[in-house]
Amino acid sequence: MLLALVAIPAMLLLIFRFVGGGAAVTALQGGKVPDHVSIIPAAHLRVDDVKVDDSCAHLGDYCVRVTCTVTNDGNAPGAVPLRFEYEATGRPTATATESASVPVGGQRAVTHDFGEARLSDHGSKGSCRGG
Repeated sequence: MLLALVAIPAMLLLIFRFVGGGAAVTALQGGKVPDHVSIIPAAHLRVDDVKVDDSCAHLGDYCVRVTCTVTNDGNAPGAVPLRFEYEATGRPTATATESASVPVGGQRAVTHDFGEARLSDHGSKGSCRGG
């Protein structure tokens, strides 16, 4: 458990306890312990399960699809910007950005198709990062 103490004027002390996906706030005024604690909702988004394949390719039109999964383990909905990359030896890196909104306890697969890919690409790889 992570604690943060914040002192503000008028003898009010806020104690933030980061628990689960949120922060519990305790206010101490004049040294008195309150009779309640409130939870501040917060999203906790993680990006994982990155897959790269050529499932978007059609006859005569090659491409590479990068898919990543965004999971929200927090107690509030949230959104995360995603950065997709496609790299091939001897060629500039192709990049794209997308945004993913995920409800509480939800999971969302987000994909990007790179039409810049060529069947002859060597040493190619795709990636996806959040933030």
